[in-house]
Amino acid sequence: MMARTCIFRSWKSLLAIMAVFLLLLALPCGIAHAAETISAAGLMTESVVEANGGDVTDGDSFVAALGGQATYVVEDGVCVVTLTGDVKLTNVALLKAGSYKLTGEKMISRAEGYKGLLLETAEGVSLEIAGSVVLDGGAEWEKDGEPSETAVEATNKGVVANTSLIDNKSGNVVVSENAVLRNNDSFAAIYTEKGTTIMKGGAIYGNRATGSYGAGIHGYNNSALEMTGGEIWGNVGGPNASASAIYAYSSGTVKVSGGSVHHNAGPVAVSAYNLAVSGGEFSNNLGAALGRCSGSAAISGGTFTGNAGGAFANSLTSSVRLQMSGSPQFMTPTDAMITSMVTVVGDLGDGVAVRLVVNEYRMGNQVLFGAPELLAANHSHFAMAGDDKDLVVNAAGRIDTNPSSFVHEGADLVRLFGGEEVATSSRDEATGVYTVKLKRDVALPRMTYIESGSYVLTGTGTITRSGNYPGALLKTITGTS
Repeated sequence: MMARTCIFRSWKSLLAIMAVFLLLLALPCGIAHAAETISAAGLMTESVVEANGGDVTDGDSFVAALGGQATYVVEDGVCVVTLTGDVKLTNVALLKAGSYKLTGEKMISRAEGYKGLLLETAEGVSLEIAGSVVLDGGAEWEKDGEPSETAVEATNKGVVANTSLIDNKSGNVVVSENAVLRNNDSFAAIYTEKGTTIMKGGAIYGNRATGSYGAGIHGYNNSALEMTGGEIWGNVGGPNASASAIYAYSSGTVKVSGGSVHHNAGPVAVSAYNLAVSGGEFSNNLGAALGRCSGSAAISGGTFTGNAGGAFANSLTSSVRLQMSGSPQFMTPTDAMITSMVTVVGDLGDGVAVRLVVNEYRMGNQVLFGAPELLAANHSHFAMAGDDKDLVVNAAGRIDTNPSSFVHEGADLVRLFGGEEVATSSRDEATGVYTVKLKRDVALPRMTYIESGSYVLTGTGTITRSGNYPGALLKTITGTS
């Protein structure tokens, strides 16, 4: 009797287990489908959920959009959503209302065959990507036959998407802590339109854009982009884009006060209609660190190291006004370059050196006529690209080529002629006329521009051309004599 009872109970338990198993098989896929992940040792590990995304208006709908692979709490009006497992989205999670912080140590990526957005914020919605959350676009970079984290000079063997990872539509997006946005091919990791995007921490890397898009953070239509921390590296801007790491187009603003922008490929790394840089590190970018500003540009801080295109490059057809102040650090001669039709104004701190690549502003002569006016506090030293001569700041606060360039006072002519051993200068206080007296012959290698003041040139000596220079020796500007 005892044996029959045990057998009966065993069969009853077995039937119960089979019923549960059949019930599990009969469950509909619903919101998500879980694929078990088996480790090399054959042991069960975490599941990866395939979720359908959908509209998000609160914590419950956000968790549902992520296939149930999350929990949430509300803290000070912010819904803190913590990922509990990896999620593959088949459609975008559209945040229509509320304020959210997405955290955890898991990954959100695209499901097989899906090439769209992962997250989208509607007008007025706030979203912070924090913790160690990873948003992965599915690109698989390969360089020289080996896997690569960077998109620079790499080939994509994975997903080629048709949009960004995050689309910020008039919302507020923040990247912080150790969050990562990576591996998006063909568009920026974050696209912002009329919204605000702030990089406080984390990393944006391994993204590549096409057309006129930046690859890291792209802003359009009065967007405001800011970087106070984190890293943006290894991104490739579109061939028609002005920036690879951060690009604010159409009246957009970029402010950089911290963080690191490095090893990006494109004409420049950071560009905006209005640009203000007060800090941060810009290193080893394949183009210029900063550039192309139709509105305003200001550099008051930051460290520039190993950028192939220099500190600032203007790719526009019109001149750009660059305001410089404080003590930005240009660590190599290349970094100190400021190229192509840039007017530099401002007051630089002690020890700051800037190198200017000049354009042919007048009569084919490589001179800085009409630009720039730099009031350097300590007569900072300048070196002109492609020329052994230096650019120095004269007493009038103007950058002049040495040994022949612009003249604003008698002392300028004395310096350009070779110093007090060659000429002397005195000024009539009543009339303001400078008398410059030559002591011996002078040979000038290029034209000298008399830009302001009245002068009497006297003494003994002959002024001739030096070397193969064929042009005029002296030229007066309207109002001078």
